[in-house]
Amino acid sequence: MSSAEVIKERLKKLLIPEKAFGIAINGEWGVGKTFFWHEFVKENFTDKKIAYISLFGISSLNDIRVSILLQTSPTKKKLSWVDKKIVTSLKNVKSSLKLDDLSMSFGVDALGSIFTLLTNGDFKKVIVCFDDFERMSDNLKLKDVLGLISELKEQKECHVVMILNKGELKNDDLSKYKDKIIDYDFNYTPTPEESYSLVKENLKVFQDYPLEYFQQHNINNIRVIKRVINALNDYEFAKDLVKEHKDIERELVENILEISTINAIDLSIDFEELSDHTKKGHWDDFLDS
Repeated sequence: MSSAEVIKERLKKLLIPEKAFGIAINGEWGVGKTFFWHEFVKENFTDKKIAYISLFGISSLNDIRVSILLQTSPTKKKLSWVDKKIVTSLKNVKSSLKLDDLSMSFGVDALGSIFTLLTNGDFKKVIVCFDDFERMSDNLKLKDVLGLISELKEQKECHVVMILNKGELKNDDLSKYKDKIIDYDFNYTPTPEESYSLVKENLKVFQDYPLEYFQQHNINNIRVIKRVINALNDYEFAKDLVKEHKDIERELVENILEISTINAIDLSIDFEELSDHTKKGHWDDFLDS
């Protein structure tokens, strides 16, 4: 069983019990951690309340609290006791009203206050996923975000999933909080086959070639793979021209694969060297240099 499949099976078991767990999914940039998470949720947890929080662009903890409330969408009925304590005017709001509408009427600050008053019972079966730690705004401090995660896990009894690239986090706060908030730590290292399988349906032509190429060069970065697929699709017009000439087709596709991969991984290219390798056909030497 592959690493991705192992993580899937473990997540299925860990995210079902009522006891709250903190889970970290660690992996290098571009390997498809976020894609993996969204597909996993779609396949396994359509009946659960899931909040996905990208920390990119968020400027305050209150923004995070409000986003969790809006995504889990409790109705007015669930907030009836809050009505008595905070906003008497909620009595006139229709019972079908969602928190999306409440935010329009009472503002973000009011919803943030409601969050702090909700009990763990209001968060049963809620899973909160935090992503993009590496792109977090300077307005947010990592220790404050980790403190909120601790609150969600320990006080609200939410399952919390953290998607991150530890190699890019240059902060000691994660080490300080790790034992408190992370119960299970998984390294997401998909094989080229696993990464390619997530997006291969987008490839319209030359389907027989990419996987072999990705395996040969051990490419599992899903962003690179997507760009290579886009490049191949740009040559859809050539499919009928070369279909009767397999040698020419293979040479064409291999050239597209090589050039688009080089472009996708944003190498600093010496174009004279590239031209020389092109003429001599030494693509592998250039890629591996």
